[in-house]
Amino acid sequence: MQLCEQSTSINISTLRRRKAMTSNSTKYVGTSERGLTKEFTFPVSWGLVAGKTWGDKKNPPIICLHGWLDNCNTFDKLIPLLPKSYYYITMDFPGHGLSSHLSKGMYYTELVICIAIKRLLNYFNIEEVSMIGHSMGGNMALHFSAIYPDIVKRVVVIDTFGVFTILEDTLADSLRRWITDNMQLDDAEPREEKQYTYEEAKAKLLGASSHLYDESGKILLERSTKELENGKRIFTRDVRNYTMLPIERTLKTSLKLVENVRADVLFIEADNGVIAGVKNMLAKEFSRSLDIFEKFFKSFKMVNLEGRHHLHLCTPSETAEEITTFFQEHPVHSDILSKL
Repeated sequence: MQLCEQSTSINISTLRRRKAMTSNSTKYVGTSERGLTKEFTFPVSWGLVAGKTWGDKKNPPIICLHGWLDNCNTFDKLIPLLPKSYYYITMDFPGHGLSSHLSKGMYYTELVICIAIKRLLNYFNIEEVSMIGHSMGGNMALHFSAIYPDIVKRVVVIDTFGVFTILEDTLADSLRRWITDNMQLDDAEPREEKQYTYEEAKAKLLGASSHLYDESGKILLERSTKELENGKRIFTRDVRNYTMLPIERTLKTSLKLVENVRADVLFIEADNGVIAGVKNMLAKEFSRSLDIFEKFFKSFKMVNLEGRHHLHLCTPSETAEEITTFFQEHPVHSDILSKL
């Protein structure tokens, strides 16, 4: 059972240390054919954070956060269907897409992602923001909102539990596996990254997720691989992400944290997605979480849509309609100012 992207044991021998590909890789050309406004990067201590923007930067900002092992292309089908009166900023998390891998000795945790999000806000000089997050990105949106309740005004969570948590009786074992896996990766000898043809890379990506269709796989593949001069491709995501996030909190402490959220919150559930599984296996825990959400959030609404886990990418129309209605029903100060 996976409440969120929690630590699981991995087969180290199947993972490959990412080898820097510079002179022998071609430049990423972006996805302007789907309405991309601009690509961006900004420096951080471990390298660069990369992303894309859509719309007029004078409009109120909405930050879009992707799921585990995905990249910011995951919103390419959704954003064109959302109101044009906002400025959409999508980012690749550290070690995902075109963002730099963490330096050796640094490890992927929720706080590292929070730092990347805060630096993103600082880079764009954002003081008030709304967020849309899918899967792990939805958990991160609520987690960040709890830390910075004065900054985040609205949150859309797409098909995830909403909080990072782990069952109490598996906590120690999970953390021990995470430590072991990362130590083994640290000590592993660097190896040449395995190269794939385009079709092989697509098949590998689609084979790893039953929620994706052919077209959605192609969209994610654009940022999750680099094309080499020989025409082959390598995957860009850092293999250390396969160790998952080291969740150190039980449901009780996770819910205590999100009591700080002061945003209007919309949960969008896919009827054939992650939340459906959580509701079936952990009905009591899920019900308890909803009680906390309804009690402490400024407002809370949950809707169920037909679709798979990546419904915002694979079947985005209804998702866009729900998000648009939610933003219209819950305007914030920046919305009003942008219309003056």
